[in-house]
Amino acid sequence: MARWYVHPNVFIRVASMWGSCLLLALAVWTLAYALLPDGIARGALPVQRLPLGQGHTLLAVLIPIFLYNLVIAGGLVAVANLFRVGATPLGLIAAAINWALYGLLLGSDSLGIPIGHKLAPSLTPLLHRSGLEELTAYALIAAATTGLFTYHQRSWLDWTTTRERRWKELRIPRPERLVLAAAIALLLTANLREAVAILGVTR
Repeated sequence: MARWYVHPNVFIRVASMWGSCLLLALAVWTLAYALLPDGIARGALPVQRLPLGQGHTLLAVLIPIFLYNLVIAGGLVAVANLFRVGATPLGLIAAAINWALYGLLLGSDSLGIPIGHKLAPSLTPLLHRSGLEELTAYALIAAATTGLFTYHQRSWLDWTTTRERRWKELRIPRPERLVLAAAIALLLTANLREAVAILGVTR
């Protein structure tokens, strides 16, 4: 499977990464729903303690959320792709962690705005929440920046690391730039929906 994560075609990378992350999120969601009490992880994640979504206008709520998700969360995915372990780009791992955490939050009703009950694992609620768009954006960023990889570690057990290229050799081809643009647009759309939801609750 790992070879699909580094396939020369960015759209194959997108499909393989997105599909793997979705399966991971559903698995964690199922376990959390079955095993964890309501609200156990609410406020436990560092990002949940940040002063995001505290404005009184749409832009005041939207801008900090969007900048955090693009620069911090999305940027971490891109920077992680400078490194590869075996055939696995670390940007995929960074994106997958976000997907897994979202499954945990859904399965234990630990989102910042509580639902009131744990959601049973299903694609239906997932498709109607902005979180899926946000997570998809991270998968797109991971797929689009795979080619940035500079440092290669042989395996998870062998920490021998070699430098594969110089900084000036790094390039993002046009198809990858289009995927990055789509990721930014999707992230903005998701965060706009989130900002509207936050204002609807706080007013």
